[in-house]
Amino acid sequence: MSKIAAIILAAGKGERMPGGDKMLQSFRGKPLLSTVIEAARRSRADPVSVVTGHAADRLAPLLDQPGLTHVANPDYAEGISSSLKAGISALPDEVDGALICLGDMPLVTDKHLNTLIEAFSGTVCAPTYQGRRGNPVLWGRKYFAELLELTGDKGARDLLKRYNDELILVEMPDDGILIDIDTPDALEKLQ
Repeated sequence: MSKIAAIILAAGKGERMPGGDKMLQSFRGKPLLSTVIEAARRSRADPVSVVTGHAADRLAPLLDQPGLTHVANPDYAEGISSSLKAGISALPDEVDGALICLGDMPLVTDKHLNTLIEAFSGTVCAPTYQGRRGNPVLWGRKYFAELLELTGDKGARDLLKRYNDELILVEMPDDGILIDIDTPDALEKLQ
């Protein structure tokens, strides 16, 4: 069986959330980031790491858990690609693939993650719901070098397009893979 890591990206400024600290916003009684961490830790992904940048000191208490790795991204202001690179660079050599999870997607569950892990065959897997592609995306090790070359604030979208013929789309039972929280209104609707 493949060894799959989970990398949770939580370094951004969350500028559309007044007061910042989006990852600390309360979601169903706990910090938003805690919900995502719990899902990853319940899944078959191992190791699980969290990439922080903005507000890293305020997120630190959430990361003090056995088996959870904290990766600091001092270049977080350069965009999501810098967090991807920090997370990929910190992976152990024996990892076959990495789930790139977003810290603001609290409806992604361990079941979503395990379904992607089960579908993994060394390439890239992305979840879909009713024809719409979502997150997280599971990247095989063979793409890590190219992920480390990304720049800017658009993540790996262009890389997904380049390898579209290798992409395995995995249908999910609900839309949790499509919903992220960027604004107070979005958070309130999901509560």
